[in-house]
Amino acid sequence: MKNRESLLLQILTVVIGVGVLIIFSKPVAQPQPAPMPRDAYILQLEGARDYYRNEAKLLRIKECESRFRHEGVWGDNGDSYGEWQFQEETFEDFKKYSGHDEWQWQNRDHQEAAARWAFDNGYADRWTCYGIVCDEFNDLCESE
Repeated sequence: MKNRESLLLQILTVVIGVGVLIIFSKPVAQPQPAPMPRDAYILQLEGARDYYRNEAKLLRIKECESRFRHEGVWGDNGDSYGEWQFQEETFEDFKKYSGHDEWQWQNRDHQEAAARWAFDNGYADRWTCYGIVCDEFNDLCESE
């Protein structure tokens, strides 16, 4: 019994010692990142604004073209197809210009990639809805 009490007393001493150590120890200061220079911060904000403006424009144009529907959505008297209402000739041009020989005209993902490529490379005005969206929401097209 004495050994058991001795062992318990040793454990209690260690626990109390650790507790006291924790209570009275100073917190270790964590290194803080350097503040971002104002110019870099502004550039980040402008980049975010431009990104979201472009995303809003893309979504609004896609909505105008097809109401976000792809399968079986034909326009321009049967000449345009899909969410982005690509005419096959236009799609094939973008496919060639971009170097993406694997793109297929009626593939939803390929149309999305081709449309994004076109917008990033100055071909946004190839969509009828581009003019409509810019007329409707000047702030989406103000920098172009």
